[in-house]
Amino acid sequence: MSRPNNNTVKVGVFRQRYEHLYRKLNDYHACCSADEVRTWKRVTQALLDEVSALKCGRASPEDLEAHRRAVAVITERLAAADQRIEAYEMKKAPKAAVQEPTRPALRLIQGGKLH
Repeated sequence: MSRPNNNTVKVGVFRQRYEHLYRKLNDYHACCSADEVRTWKRVTQALLDEVSALKCGRASPEDLEAHRRAVAVITERLAAADQRIEAYEMKKAPKAAVQEPTRPALRLIQGGKLH
């Protein structure tokens, strides 16, 4: 008995998944910190792994090309994400060095005695 391939999907699902991958580019451009880019990278890598494994026997040549392009564009963006993370970290480092030292904690004195 043969096992069905879970990566084979209908055309509508195929399109939906590679379009979702394209939308992740907008999320990348909206990232404002190294932590956000790291999170984007982790989530997008999982989505890329899923979408790149999809197969659709009834997909048109245009669908197959759009799928291929989405995978390629996201792969390039994932490769460039580390440089963006590094840039955010470098920008953050001088700010951390300039910040004022924290003030000592206040102590309560009740009735003139230290507690």
